[in-house]
Amino acid sequence: MRRQRPPVRMLTLGDLSVAETLCFAAGWRPPDAWHPSIGRWTTWRSFFDDWLMVRVEFLALFPHRRQPFADRAYRVFVQEGPDATTAALDAGELQAARAVD
Repeated sequence: MRRQRPPVRMLTLGDLSVAETLCFAAGWRPPDAWHPSIGRWTTWRSFFDDWLMVRVEFLALFPHRRQPFADRAYRVFVQEGPDATTAALDAGELQAARAVD
């Protein structure tokens, strides 16, 4: 008998709450004793898995000059890992640079 792959999960912005959509723009962190989870995610990996599925749709619907939080955090996550991403967030390094007019 052949093994079948489970269906690929597809996610759109319509599947997310307003609060979850805002997390991609403004910020999110994994839950801990001091910070309860905002949204469905419990790890950076699950947050970025969903971000990568909705990124193109998000950028098309919400064009702005500043790079979204999720893009800035993802760059750190890929280069340095989840602990460095949390450290960068705590140090304020993932804040958006001011838009230049």
